[in-house]
Amino acid sequence: MTPGIKVDNAYNKKGMWGIDVGPLGHPEVSTVGLDGLQKRCAEAYAKGARFAKWCSVLQLDPETGLPSDLAIADTVRTLARYASICQREKLVPIVGPEIVPHGKARHRRLCEGDREDAGRPVQGSRGSPISTWRAAS
Repeated sequence: MTPGIKVDNAYNKKGMWGIDVGPLGHPEVSTVGLDGLQKRCAEAYAKGARFAKWCSVLQLDPETGLPSDLAIADTVRTLARYASICQREKLVPIVGPEIVPHGKARHRRLCEGDREDAGRPVQGSRGSPISTWRAAS
């Protein structure tokens, strides 16, 4: 078994400024933890960790336009920065946003899904059945 570590510091439920409330009951959020990440990664590697995990939450609700362009851009930037820092400190980064579904088009949560079905489209609470596909593993 290869040891790893979760390196994000969750998120602030106050959310991003000027963003509407999403299906989680709070505005879209930005995951925190880039400050001090390099030091945490170096310490984790020294203690035997060989990979790191970071969850960035994106709320999905097509009826309300979520995720917003701002949330997508922030998530992409944060995940890229996290991956770069991990690689610099010899850790393999596990990269993928956590999708929180709502409305007609729901997706399984990527951070909690199994490897074969991560991100597989599933029927929403008010939607009609949709075809499925398998993610590459």
